[in-house]
Amino acid sequence: MKKLNLFNYLGCVLLGSIVFFGCDKTDKGDYDYTNPKAPFKGNTYEFLKSKPGIFDSVLVVIDRLGLKDVLEKEHITLFAPTNQSFVLALNKLNNGKTISSPGYVSLSKYRVNNLDSLMCRYMIAGLNLSDSMTLTDGKTMKSYKYNYPMNGKRNISRSEGYQNGGASLITFSDTRRSSFKASWLGTVANSIDIRTTNGIVHILEPGHLFGYNDFYKPIRSPFKGLPFEFPSVINAKAVLEAEDFDKGGEGVAYHATVFPSKNYRPTEGFRLENHGASTAPLSAGYSFPSTWDLQDGTSGDWVIYTINVSEEGDYEIMTRYRNRAGINSDFSLVRYNLSFDFIESSSIAIVKRDSYPVWSGSIVNVHLKKGIHSMRFLWEVTPLELDAFLVKRIN
Repeated sequence: MKKLNLFNYLGCVLLGSIVFFGCDKTDKGDYDYTNPKAPFKGNTYEFLKSKPGIFDSVLVVIDRLGLKDVLEKEHITLFAPTNQSFVLALNKLNNGKTISSPGYVSLSKYRVNNLDSLMCRYMIAGLNLSDSMTLTDGKTMKSYKYNYPMNGKRNISRSEGYQNGGASLITFSDTRRSSFKASWLGTVANSIDIRTTNGIVHILEPGHLFGYNDFYKPIRSPFKGLPFEFPSVINAKAVLEAEDFDKGGEGVAYHATVFPSKNYRPTEGFRLENHGASTAPLSAGYSFPSTWDLQDGTSGDWVIYTINVSEEGDYEIMTRYRNRAGINSDFSLVRYNLSFDFIESSSIAIVKRDSYPVWSGSIVNVHLKKGIHSMRFLWEVTPLELDAFLVKRIN
C-alpha cells in the first residue's frame, strides 16, 4: 500500500469568491492509494476529478489554461502535483500576506503565461512508464509544449534492511536546461505508473513545491514595457541596445558576477559604461548612437531580451563588441553564444584583432517564426564588452 500524507486537510478551490486552497478541521485521514493492475476506467482528466480533495488545485490550473482537452484526448505522462504543492508555493509567494490583503496572489490571479510555462513541465509528451527511466542517468523527457527538458530516474527504496527491496519511486527533476546534475532540482513521485485510457500518471509527494523555485521568482518582462520589435520590412534595420535587457533581476533576466553600475540601471547587477561620442560607423550606411554598454561580462554571465517578430523570415544579427584583452591576444579564444527560446546555438568565436577601444562586429543569421521570443546572449569566454545588436531582415 502506497501512502500520500496530505497532512489531513481538505483542498478547497477558491475561484471567484474563493481563490486558493487551505485546510479545514475535517479529518479524512491519510490518502491511501493502491495502484490497480487494471487501468483507470477513464481518461487522465477524469482520474484527477475522481480524487476530490487531492487534485483540486491542478484541475483549476488545467481548466484556466485550457488544457482539459489535452488530458482527455492526447497521450500525456502527467507528474501530478497535489493540493499541498500549491499551498506551499502560494504561501512562499505571498510570504505573510493574508487572503484579504490587496496584493495577495492566488491561482486565479497568478500570471497566466508563467503558469502555463510551469504547468506544462509536469506534462510530458508520450507514455513514459517507470521502466523506461532505469538508466544510470535517468531519462530526459521533453515537456508538453516548449520542449523543456525534465528528467525522470526510477529508484527502488530500501525495505527491512534490504537495499532495493522496497517500493519503486521516480525522482522527477527540473534540469534547469543544464547538463550538470548539480544544477538540477528534484522531487519524488511515490505513486507511479497509474494507467488511464490515454495516459500515465505519477503522483508527486505532497511536500513538493509547485513550479520548483520558479513559481515565486520575479517574472521576467521587457525593459521598456513592450518587446523589442524586429524589423518586418526586407533590408530594414533596428538597433537593440545591450543595456536594455529584460527586467526581473538576477537569475531571471540576467546572471552577472560583476559589480553593479551606478548609472542608468543602478539596481541591476551589470556594470554599465557610457561610451559617449566616440561611437563610429560600423555597418555600411549605419552609425550607432552614443549610449551605454555592458562593460565587464565574465564567462558564464548572460542577459535575456524579449523580442517580437511580426513576420516570419531570416534575420541578420550583428553583435557590436570590443575586446579588452589587447591587440596581441588570441581573440579566437573569446567566444559568445546567441540563442533564441533557450535552444543553444553554436559558439561564435571572436576573431577580430582590433585593439581596444575599437568596436568590431560579428554576424549570425537566424530564421525566426512569427511571435514573441526570448533572445539570450551568453559570455562563454571573456573579456568582451557588449554594446548593441544591429538587426536586419534579409528575406
